[in-house]
Amino acid sequence: MRRDRLAAGFTLAETLLALGLFAGALLAIGGLTLHSRRLVAAGRAHTVALAVARGIVEDLSAGGFEGTWRLLGLDGSAASARVDSRSCAWAAPWQGTLEHALARARAEIELVALAPAATTPLREASAVRVVVTVSWLERSRPRSLRLVMVRT
Repeated sequence: MRRDRLAAGFTLAETLLALGLFAGALLAIGGLTLHSRRLVAAGRAHTVALAVARGIVEDLSAGGFEGTWRLLGLDGSAASARVDSRSCAWAAPWQGTLEHALARARAEIELVALAPAATTPLREASAVRVVVTVSWLERSRPRSLRLVMVRT
């Protein structure tokens, strides 16, 4: 009789238990898949933001020391200046890249004279700190990336 029971297959309880475990595993895998998709999207957004920030810094560097502020339409008479990519003609191409790839994105470029003193006008300074901050929304949450460079 024992041999007949083994040949008959699994009981209903065993089958339901196996199906329950299988369903639990599928739900866990589905949750991990959703989480990994969010992480990939966030990584892609950070990559775009960093590429734009680096592009802005490289373009400002290519203009020479004086070009750092002249490219932004500044005369260099202030000790510091802040420019938004939404309102600066020079930064318009970068703003287009941001708007295409990220939600409600913008870049802010800040110049600060460092030497010989913090009150020195940009055109007379021997060193200028350039800070590029890229801000955007990711799933209704504000995100930002900051890139800092010192020009001497």
